[in-house]
Amino acid sequence: MKKNYEQSEDLLNKYIDCWQNKTSYRLLSHRPSSIYESNDSECEALQIFRSLNIGSFSYEDICNLSWLLTRELQTQINRDHFFFWTWVQSIAFYMNIRFDLRDPKSVFADFDWIDSFNSLVNVLLIKWNSNSSVFNDPILQNLSIQKYLIAGPLSYAVLEGLLRRKNSSYVDTTGQVINQFSIQINGKTISFDPNAKRRTSKQVNQLKYQMAILEQNTIPINRKRTCIGLDKLKIEIEKIFINTVFEDFISEGRNTLLHGNQYWQNKVPIIMNLICLMLIDEIEPSKYSNIATGFITMMDRSSHHKRDFYYPPSINI
Repeated sequence: MKKNYEQSEDLLNKYIDCWQNKTSYRLLSHRPSSIYESNDSECEALQIFRSLNIGSFSYEDICNLSWLLTRELQTQINRDHFFFWTWVQSIAFYMNIRFDLRDPKSVFADFDWIDSFNSLVNVLLIKWNSNSSVFNDPILQNLSIQKYLIAGPLSYAVLEGLLRRKNSSYVDTTGQVINQFSIQINGKTISFDPNAKRRTSKQVNQLKYQMAILEQNTIPINRKRTCIGLDKLKIEIEKIFINTVFEDFISEGRNTLLHGNQYWQNKVPIIMNLICLMLIDEIEPSKYSNIATGFITMMDRSSHHKRDFYYPPSINI
């Protein structure tokens, strides 16, 4: 029997074929400044979470959703992405309130970061349609239309903050180096030392360096387990942004936006998929099933949480 993520890939590929044949929208890779969301393409029945329940997905399945849903961005942002983002948001909230499930030094115990991540997801849940009060308020309607522009700076801040926390054996939350280490970038060795005389050797301010620390030090030395789905996610990103390698994608996107060179929206859903993968990766694979089950049980038993939670997202698309 196929795993959930394998069934998801089958559905996703059919959805992409259907969407491209039935719509006049050009692909994201051909119009890098454009973004499409929740358009009626007559292909909605093929979306992943019309058929499958994300609550039944294993740890491996959830991790693989990060690259599968990035591939789906060849078409548009749809309810699959909202279900994935809000599921991860809800798991993070559940870990945050369950002191018995998490390490007090983990990102799930960091209220500032959790609040920022929640805010990012909540911005992306703003929508307008005939069934929403947003539709009747011009300010909220415009906010809904421009939400990916608004979320851009926050998405990079949340990603950078998460990577610093994941790399806590090497840098602190400000990017200050706390232990000596080296990374390889484009075939060159770059060394960092908290006692170095050069300021640049005592501070890590580039996202591609943080990713390198994660992949070359944190994962193999401290974590000693792979980050499922990360390599495939890189491949899917490079397919969408042709002639751009992953490391340049995250670094240049951050720098052009935060320094005001360029204002874009189409990188946000990809950064969101990366953030969600990085966050799920913080959970021990053997514990994920019990955590997911515990969250669902809490939702089933508590009407209060059902009213307050964003999962499942209230969408009519």
